[in-house]
Amino acid sequence: MRRNRPQWQALGVALTFCTILGGLAYLPIQTATTDLKAWFLVITQKMITQEAMEWGTARSAEHRLRRDNAVKDLRKAVVQGQELDRVLSGYRQQVED
Repeated sequence: MRRNRPQWQALGVALTFCTILGGLAYLPIQTATTDLKAWFLVITQKMITQEAMEWGTARSAEHRLRRDNAVKDLRKAVVQGQELDRVLSGYRQQVED
């Protein structure tokens, strides 16, 4: 008759062991979750927003346009080689005369 009775002490020990084992398994998970939250905060602080990307793109386009206009102005101001030779030969002729 005693063999059919549930072994409450053995069940209690097994339940305690499972609880301790579960607690030990939860500790690394909690630490990893805390680390993940910290990294998420770092990433959100350092990430570039869509507005910042659009501003940077617009500013780059503005710089490119300004640079292209400066190059055009320089090309207009530069005397071509053949024209320069003609002008210099005219000066030489004046000096020789």
